Amino acid sequence: MRIEDIHIAGSVTSIPLHEAWLHIPLWFPITRDGKTYLSRLGFYNRRKYEPFASADFVQWLKRNDPVFDSGKAIKGVFCLGSSPNYWHMLMDHVPRLSFYQTGPDKPAPILAAGGFEETGGLAILQEVFRRLALPRVPIVAPRSTFVPVRKVLFPVRPTRFQAVAFWERVLESEPAPEARRRLFVRRGAVQRRRLLNEDAVAERLARHGFEAIDPGTLSFADQIKTFAAADIVVGVHGAAMTNLLFAPRGIRVIELAAGPEQPFFSGLAGEKHQHYRRIAGIAVDDSSMHTDFTIDPATVEQAIGATR
Repeated sequence: MRIEDIHIAGSVTSIPLHEAWLHIPLWFPITRDGKTYLSRLGFYNRRKYEPFASADFVQWLKRNDPVFDSGKAIKGVFCLGSSPNYWHMLMDHVPRLSFYQTGPDKPAPILAAGGFEETGGLAILQEVFRRLALPRVPIVAPRSTFVPVRKVLFPVRPTRFQAVAFWERVLESEPAPEARRRLFVRRGAVQRRRLLNEDAVAERLARHGFEAIDPGTLSFADQIKTFAAADIVVGVHGAAMTNLLFAPRGIRVIELAAGPEQPFFSGLAGEKHQHYRRIAGIAVDDSSMHTDFTIDPATVEQAIGATR
């Protein structure tokens, strides 16, 4: 029923929790007596957490409190977490391993969210552990919405700077590419934020030596290798552009998007000192951040010349 002093190790801070519930989909702790510590843990959308201040939830805590005295709480794990969203997995969760590397409980079992193996999380962790020469540890991945935990470390969500610094350490063992590549990142098999004339854009870029790729069809290791060799990346806004993490500093990045501007990849490119440009297409629905859109291939062609 307490949160102790914040520990700092590596570049990520971690909060030791004595007894708490972890909300697995949103990945945040609620102590046995109902504290959430939202400001300390760096959450960005408070509306998602408002229900946990309700009278109904307080009653839920009281009804389920006996689990802590039953011996069923998960004990002594490192709360890494996971997400089916590639951006959140690579930016918010995996970089917490920078604390795990130097923290007092190494090598504790790692707590992730249920289903993370099916969404690629296990392959990501295996590749990271291999590159960092970390020992193999058990991974606990419960599928419940709420999980009781005892005496665990809960790392604060890393900043973008911390995430980039972590992945650069992971990439230290990446061999230099034999040749630089010009990449056009397709949107893949999705139902929203589609570039409706993607084939026409791909065909125009192919004239200038670009290869069209769908990162969703590549293994995680191959995504690292592919983007580590990039000289220029043109890509449709979407989670696959998170792979800019693995691209060299100083390369050119052109993001194709529509709808309200979102700072995910411009901010990531800025942190990597990559030269970023956004080209806005014609949206099907201007009011939606998830709108499909089209873009003039000639505009993209002109942009790759202007970024030289």
